[in-house]
Formats: sequence, C-alpha cells, structure tokens
Amino acid sequence: MSKIEFKSSKKIYLSILGCVILTSAFIPLYFYPTYFISSVFRNVFFIKIIGLIGFLLLGWATLVLIFKAYENKISLTVDDFGILDNSNLVKTGLIEWKDIEEIKINNRLILIDVNNPEKYIEKAESKFQAFLIKSNIKIYGTPITISSSLLNCDLNKLEKILKKEFKKYNLDRSKTAI
Repeated sequence: MSKIEFKSSKKIYLSILGCVILTSAFIPLYFYPTYFISSVFRNVFFIKIIGLIGFLLLGWATLVLIFKAYENKISLTVDDFGILDNSNLVKTGLIEWKDIEEIKINNRLILIDVNNPEKYIEKAESKFQAFLIKSNIKIYGTPITISSSLLNCDLNKLEKILKKEFKKYNLDRSKTAI
C-alpha cells in the first residue's frame, strides 16, 4: 500500500479572513453598546456580553486557523497502518485499519465507524478534545469525523481513496488469514 498525504488547502486563508472580519464585527458591540439598543436588545450589559463572547470565540477560532495554516504539516495520511488524522481540532491521531468497521459519507463529513470508540476518547490529549469526541458520538454515532473543507482534496475523492485503501487492507488481511 502506498502512502497518501493531504496538506491543508488554500481555503484556510479564506476562513482566516472570514474569522477576522466576524471577530472585528463584535468589537463595536462591546465598546459602543448604546448604538445597538433596540426593541429586542435593550440591556447594555447584555449587548456588551454578546460582543465579548463573540470576540473571544471568533478570536480563538482565528488563532487556531492561523496556527493551522503555518504549521505546514501533513493534515491527513493514509498508509499501511491506517489513517493518521491531524486535520481538525480533535486530532484523532492514528486510526488503525483493524479498528475501522465502516467508512461512510454524511453531507460534508466522512464518518469512520470504529469497533472501540472508548479507545479514541481515552487517546484525547485534553478534556476539551474528549468532549468533542463524545459530541461526535452523540451527533453522528461515531467518534471520528473527517472534513475535507480545509484539505487539498474534495470530499468524494477523499471518500473513494479511504474506501479503496480500507478494502485493500481487508483483502490483505483475509489473504493472510487463509
């Protein structure tokens, strides 16, 4: 099996630009809340809190994207051992072929069903990552999701590659079992 690598795409720079614009849109809410008083939002304190929360969350997202853009690392690798996923916040790490039960597509995500989701919750580097993995299980029924939106590959092509390599692994495994 050959080694296939995917880097972050140039779309990450558009995402950074979008985050910077949205982050800056929340600044006036915090510093000039009286300009935003309306029949719906009458409380100055509430408007300031919305401005602060929006600024902090989008500012954090902007920083994460900037670090991701300048890491210049391989985001996703497919090889003999499995799928090495560092493409999103969860950073699942190595997903071994033997753990994978099924690879499927759901709208804009590739869902990877594994036979031992607890292993990936335990592998999480932080409580936040463990929370994200548990959220994936609740929302998608699997701990591992891969988005191609920030990779230099479209979703359908990535799905075909992953399924092809998974099929090769299963064929090789069945040959060695005989």
